[in-house]
Amino acid sequence: MCRTLLKIGTILIVSLSAVLISLAAARVTRAAAIPEQFTLLLTAPGLALYGNESIEGAQEYVQILDLSAGARLAFWHGPIMDAGSGEGLYGGASPRFERHYLPDVWQTLALEQPEMLCLSNGEFFRDTIDGIWVNPTELAFPLKSDGEVISEGYERRRFQYQRVMLEIWNDRAAITTFSRQAFYASTAPNIITGLHEHARVRAAEQLGRTFVGVGDGNGDGLQERLLIYSGMAATQSHAASVLRGFGAQTIMMLDGGGSAQLACEGASYIKQIRPLPQMMATIPAIAQQPQPANSYLALFEKTLAHWLRLLGAGP
Repeated sequence: MCRTLLKIGTILIVSLSAVLISLAAARVTRAAAIPEQFTLLLTAPGLALYGNESIEGAQEYVQILDLSAGARLAFWHGPIMDAGSGEGLYGGASPRFERHYLPDVWQTLALEQPEMLCLSNGEFFRDTIDGIWVNPTELAFPLKSDGEVISEGYERRRFQYQRVMLEIWNDRAAITTFSRQAFYASTAPNIITGLHEHARVRAAEQLGRTFVGVGDGNGDGLQERLLIYSGMAATQSHAASVLRGFGAQTIMMLDGGGSAQLACEGASYIKQIRPLPQMMATIPAIAQQPQPANSYLALFEKTLAHWLRLLGAGP
C-alpha cells in the first residue's frame, strides 16, 4: 500500500508541475492587452507569439516575454574576426563580426537551445560600403551580453542624441537614455543599444521594422514584460503604435529594412536575404524551476512527504 501511495504521490507532483508550467505560459496571454487584428500563434512557458497576417506582404508579429516567469532574451553574435581593440566609441573594442544568414544560425542555436521559440535580428551595423556588403562588420552601438561588454560600437556622430538602451535583468527590463556613464554604470547583465522611437530612419516609408518595448503587466511597478515587434512593411509610427496596443510604456527602435527578420520554431515568418552579425533569441522559462518555499507546489510536496513518513513510505 505504501508503494502505491508513493507512486500516486509522484504522479500528482508531476501532474501539478505540468499544470503550473501551463499556467505560467497562459499568464502571458491573459495579462496582455491584445489588439483585435492579432491572433495567438505560438506559446511556451513565459512566452507568446501573436501575428497579424491579414495583409499579404505586410505581415507583422509581436513576441511577449514575461521576464518574471523566467523567460529570457539571449544575444547572439557572429564569430569575432578582428578584435578591434581601442577602436570603440570610448577607447574599448569594436570587433568585426562575421555575418551569417538567420536560418543558418537557427539551425546551430537549436542544437544548443532546443527550447528556443524565436530568433530575430538585433542591432544596427555597417551593412555596405559603395554598395558592397561589409563582412566582417562592426556594430553601430554598444552591446553587453551576460555581463560582458561585447562591443562599444563604431558610430560616433549619427543619432548622437537619439540613442537609448534596453537594459535586461532576470526579472525586469527598462528602456533608458543612453550615455557612456549610464551604460557602464548599469547593473543589467544584458544591454542592447538602439534609437528612440521618433529618430527618423525613413520614418514614413513602409519598411521592415524591428522595435522593442517594455511594460508593467501586473501593476507592481516593475516592467517585467518585454515586447518585440517584427514587421515586413511598416512605418515607424505604426510599429510603435502596435507595441503600445500590447501595453508597452517605453519603446526603442532596432535595425530594420532588409535586416528585419524573424524565425520561430524553425519556420521563417519574415524572410530576407541579408546576413546579420547579431541576433536575438527568445528562450522560454525553464520547465523545472526551483519553487519558492511558500508556493503551492512546495507546500503540496511538504504535505505529501509528511504523510508518507507517517506511513513509513518516505525518507
